Amino acid sequence: MEFSGAGLRLLVASLALLFVTSSAQAPGPAPLAPPTPTPTPTPAPVPAPATAPPTPAPTPAPTVAPPTPAPAPVAPTPAPSPKAASPAPEAASPAPEAPVSSPPSPPPPGESPTEEPSPPTTNTAAGIRSAGWISAAVAVAAVVYAF
Repeated sequence: MEFSGAGLRLLVASLALLFVTSSAQAPGPAPLAPPTPTPTPTPAPVPAPATAPPTPAPTPAPTVAPPTPAPAPVAPTPAPSPKAASPAPEAASPAPEAPVSSPPSPPPPGESPTEEPSPPTTNTAAGIRSAGWISAAVAVAAVVYAF
């Protein structure tokens, strides 16, 4: 069985249209109807034994954290007296003190600490919509090519 040029183009266009429309749909079968919830049987209430009502437990007092002590001031080192004899010349000069570094201060209230911005997230819905436009354009082009 031979096809003419227009018939062959129509066959190719219809197959392309079928392929494009089937690939543009969401994967997986769509549910025909929403599932109906199945009622769960409720267990029969168990009668409580005839006893005295339980006494409530005493609530513990809230614990207060002890105040943090202030750091002790650093006392300056006394200079060596000139009358003291030093065994070595390098022992006579005091060692230079290392600078005391304070921890970084927290940000003021109401301001967030400086953080690096997170990378942008991909929008899957936009990708699906653009694939729909592409498939529609291919389908239109296939139909135009057929005629």
